[in-house]
Amino acid sequence: MNMIVNQQIEAWINDHLDLYNYAIQKGDTAWQQSILLQLSRKDEYVQALQEKQLKRELWGQFDLINQKLLGLFDEMRSHSQNQTYMKSIQLQMWELKRQRLEIVKQIKSVNP
Repeated sequence: MNMIVNQQIEAWINDHLDLYNYAIQKGDTAWQQSILLQLSRKDEYVQALQEKQLKRELWGQFDLINQKLLGLFDEMRSHSQNQTYMKSIQLQMWELKRQRLEIVKQIKSVNP
């Protein structure tokens, strides 16, 4: 788990504990029970945060691959006469496209 996710989890727990203490001060037992129920579902919250972070990282990788592909397209335009170099670029592009498909599969496998 990365530091950002850990900080979000810690803040979520602290916020709920603060609300729980406030509900105790107010004497609102229904609110107290509601907060305790939310705290008991912490694992679901943590999992959702982790999945969101994973998707964010995967989309970052996807974007990086797209940028590399655009750079290779530019190289193809400027070196179109050199067939050996063009073949090398095409092989690089195929590999990047394969990686991009793998990332898409991973993104789809992560719960929304």
